[in-house]
Amino acid sequence: DIVIFMGAREEGVIKYGTIYLSWIIPGLIFMTSTMGIVGALRGAGDTKTPMYINVLVNLINVFGNYLLIYGKFGFPMLGVEGAAIATTFSRLIGAILLILVIFNKKSAMSTDLKHCLHIDREFILKLVNLAYPASLERIVLSVALLFYTRIVALLGTVPYAAHSIAMNAESLSFMPGLAFATAATTLVGQSLGARNPEKAEEATYTCLKLGIYFMGSMGILFFSFPQFFMRIYTDNADVIGYGSLALRVVAFSQIPMAIAFIISGALRGAGDTRTVLYATAVAVWCIRLVLAYLFVYILRMGFFGAWLVMIFDWLFRVGWLVIRFRSGGWKDIKI
Repeated sequence: DIVIFMGAREEGVIKYGTIYLSWIIPGLIFMTSTMGIVGALRGAGDTKTPMYINVLVNLINVFGNYLLIYGKFGFPMLGVEGAAIATTFSRLIGAILLILVIFNKKSAMSTDLKHCLHIDREFILKLVNLAYPASLERIVLSVALLFYTRIVALLGTVPYAAHSIAMNAESLSFMPGLAFATAATTLVGQSLGARNPEKAEEATYTCLKLGIYFMGSMGILFFSFPQFFMRIYTDNADVIGYGSLALRVVAFSQIPMAIAFIISGALRGAGDTRTVLYATAVAVWCIRLVLAYLFVYILRMGFFGAWLVMIFDWLFRVGWLVIRFRSGGWKDIKI
């Protein structure tokens, strides 16, 4: 049902999509259950441990895909199902490793079973008050992107394939951008905890400069050599054509995206999760989805229109977030 809702019409796509999701969805518990551990380690200043574990998880995923998709070294050739199994298994390994880390006394975020089972109602209330806007933001964003992806999927199998590949190619830019956002969250939280708002602001601007420089440079590469990035994933001429168009369009959103990522991270570090929630919700539901429907179905701009809306989405978020950040109100939030 999920696969059909997302716009799948071909029997093969429905079949393999259903098989893939039947393994991926149950395995999401391994990924979501450890997000808090990753956040705690980063907040304590240990960004290396999550990075090392993430690298290992990805290596296991890639090698597992090779073994199970193609049936190498005596493993069964499972194709799409093998890819899903490898992904879920790698996430399980990541969850186990992160749990072992927090029970290690040498860890920056060490604990024991007694503390894990202890219930501090006052602390839990503070945690919920801080965390629920961030959780709601992810839910609001995920649901909106589900509908947005459906709009693209209804354009056809080739445009959707190009969309998926272009998004993967774009991750070469925005994943490092998210790393700068994480750094901003950690540095702002630590600086405000030390009652040094000036240092928090300085750290944010430093992260902004680095993020803008990196993602801006990637934007230039996406615009100049889109076919190079697409050919990493496919040799299908039609998919490369659509994907190259997408990368040229999204190249213009790299700098706004960097600014939005990093200021969002800084505001989260200050405990201002509500501003990020409101900006994200309005941007994806009222800007991206509305304009996507208008551009694709009313103005008949097709695939180009579906990607063009991203620029408006990110520009809107930047405007909202920059105004809030420059107001300085985030410096006085009590957690």
